[in-house]
Amino acid sequence: NTTDGPTYNSTHLPPHKVIANAQPALQVAGYYFGYLTGPFGVDTRAAIANFQRDYILSITGAIDEATVEALGLY
Repeated sequence: NTTDGPTYNSTHLPPHKVIANAQPALQVAGYYFGYLTGPFGVDTRAAIANFQRDYILSITGAIDEATVEALGLY
């Protein structure tokens, strides 16, 4: 399902909301160029993986705890 991706969720938000919060942060950082709608598609997964690579994080393609922290999404 492209609306729900693997996400770290310390805020108890639905996965699509966590993704919708991450997409603008990835866009500002220059990694995501798609629509800010919340689906976890190929573009979002690639943006996350590229961000993780550049920030020396485990490249999971998921919005995991380390990625949330690196994006400043607490």
